[in-house]
Amino acid sequence: MANLICKECGDELVPMGNVETCKCGKTKHLLLNDTINLTDQLMGKVKDEDKVTNKFKVGASKSVDGSFAHIEQIVDKKNRWYKKKVTLSDGTVAKDVEGPLEDQSLHGPQKDI
Repeated sequence: MANLICKECGDELVPMGNVETCKCGKTKHLLLNDTINLTDQLMGKVKDEDKVTNKFKVGASKSVDGSFAHIEQIVDKKNRWYKKKVTLSDGTVAKDVEGPLEDQSLHGPQKDI
């Protein structure tokens, strides 16, 4: 950690909580900056007479390498349709598919989302 020096008297500042002071009695406030990245995800189901007709998922999903991708996914069971778009954190579209739910090449074996 770097030493902080008082520009008034040239003495080293001593930490006291989130405030730094020096021997000359001047009080110096520190401003610390940091970045916090927040991610979230929303999932839901649409039911028609106790039967799920649609499922959706939108938001962040953690990748194997630890980065986050943005996912938009719709499973329309009523109309037998599937749509999924995956955008990586650098803006690259990794997957953008849409088609019949029966086409497993779009989404792999059926599983709950």
